[in-house]
Amino acid sequence: MKLTFRYPVYPTKTQKTTLLKWLDHLCDLQNSARHDRLVAHETEGAFVSLTDQQELLTAAREKYEDFREVPQDFQNHALRRNDKAFTNFRRRCQNGDGKKGYPRYKKRVRSLTWSLRKYSKVVAKKTEDTDKQTIRVRQNPIRETGWKHDRLKVPELGEVKIYMHRPLQGDPKEVTLVKKASGWYAHITCELPDMPKVEPTDAIAVDMGTTHYLFSLRSIPKARKRTIHVGIVKQKA
Repeated sequence: MKLTFRYPVYPTKTQKTTLLKWLDHLCDLQNSARHDRLVAHETEGAFVSLTDQQELLTAAREKYEDFREVPQDFQNHALRRNDKAFTNFRRRCQNGDGKKGYPRYKKRVRSLTWSLRKYSKVVAKKTEDTDKQTIRVRQNPIRETGWKHDRLKVPELGEVKIYMHRPLQGDPKEVTLVKKASGWYAHITCELPDMPKVEPTDAIAVDMGTTHYLFSLRSIPKARKRTIHVGIVKQKA
């Protein structure tokens, strides 16, 4: 089971400028990936896969400096969003739906996503009898400060202020920064164990329901007393 927690973040002016620049780059990248698939299908009748576009991205990062300025994980997630849109389009075509929903040109992109990878952590020291014991744990995107605002670790950007109004639950797997009209927000997706299904066995109570409900409040001048008239509630038999 996956659960997503949303927290407000407060980047500085310099960080906002960098994030907006990255969003423009991801928008161009996603539109370029869409255009490549369209041209390949119309001219050659070929299908461009996600792996093919990721290989082109690797070559572009080696050749162009503006590609290297943006974290590669952000770019890969933009290509995955484009691939997901085409996968859903082909599924609707195979099912014969009325509206196929061909992926449209993006005027803007308002979110960037990166995955949290696992690393090895030593839990026991090496002794004469046993080797050191390690476990695989996932990166923690939050650095606690003990103050009102903690810090969110963003790749190649540094730490951004985040207001953790509730603690995380489960294992954090993915983080998405979203730009909205009200500000910036961080969506942290966590993995939790599946909850067991509970099937009802016995009835505890019965809700009778209501047919009519009336409540009126009439104010009389201060010289007189205030009266409250409440209607009668009728319940179903």
